Amino acid sequence: MLFSLKKITYNKGHFLLKPGDPINDLVIVFNGVLEVFIVLEDEEFVIERLKQGTILNHRSFFAEECSKVYIRCEDMTTILSLSLQQLESMVDPSADHTELRDAYLAFEK
Repeated sequence: MLFSLKKITYNKGHFLLKPGDPINDLVIVFNGVLEVFIVLEDEEFVIERLKQGTILNHRSFFAEECSKVYIRCEDMTTILSLSLQQLESMVDPSADHTELRDAYLAFEK
């Protein structure tokens, strides 16, 4: 799985996600900082800053959810990305993984 991670560098100000965007990738912050924020009454409220080693979308990735927050690069940021399609290609495509997925989602609640 490690060799399937795609290394991508983004410039300051780049949006990884905006509310409503589908979450298709599991992301690890390799270096730099990602800001997670919401907008209320035209003002940005930073919820947290994600730094090196942080895993982003770990739950939403498997649930195939959409983003509810903005995620923007605070500075030049490099991420490691793994798409759901890449993960599925690593496992037996003919196997039914519904039970494993349901167990994971139940554990996260």
